[in-house]
Amino acid sequence: MPIPKRDDDREERITMEIVVDCYDEHEAWSGWWCYLDGKLSYPFEPECIHERHGAPLKIGGRVTVNDMLDDNGAADSLGEMQVEIAWQGRTLAVPLAHL
Repeated sequence: MPIPKRDDDREERITMEIVVDCYDEHEAWSGWWCYLDGKLSYPFEPECIHERHGAPLKIGGRVTVNDMLDDNGAADSLGEMQVEIAWQGRTLAVPLAHL
């Protein structure tokens, strides 16, 4: 997936709405988590766009996203924003960037 061109309006929105008053990476992560949790509507069915070694999803596979991973446990996940998906009768956490 190509990286989009820089959009100054988008960057201003991120600065003023999402990471305003953040003093460290954890606060910025929490700002993003709250923003996404408020903007996403569940459930939704994205397609896997990136495989990860050891993960069960394959490129092109469709899953159902039911929620954001609770931010209490997710902040320790290497800075990745994670979502809960329904997959083969189980609930799994996967990085949102992979969908």
